[in-house]
Amino acid sequence: MWELASLSPPHVPTDPGPEWWNGGVLSAAQESMGDPGAVTALITGRPARLRSRVEEILRSGGLSGLNGGTHLLTGGDTGSFKIRTMLGILESNPSVRTVEIWDDREDLVERYRTALEGLGLRVIVHIV
Repeated sequence: MWELASLSPPHVPTDPGPEWWNGGVLSAAQESMGDPGAVTALITGRPARLRSRVEEILRSGGLSGLNGGTHLLTGGDTGSFKIRTMLGILESNPSVRTVEIWDDREDLVERYRTALEGLGLRVIVHIV
């Protein structure tokens, strides 16, 4: 379904400049990365075979070296993959009490909220 062309010109510039990014999302990600108490991760439904291009795009926005990792779809549906990945990150970081999610899939965020709130976590969702 997803091809490299969807992350390449003309859809995404070779080296996206600041005008290409959603400034609020980029600032929030960079702020999170600067917080030693935060775990910052990218979890995307893009397939793992696009990893190198996704990482190039992240670097162009100053988002390389996410301490929670960069996670690309390795199988199954996007919603289940993202929940499994979040649960794995949380298992490795048991002190996390609040999860802030930035996602463009309004149809999936309630699944995430339900799964995480079921663990007693505070969940903040931003639809972008």
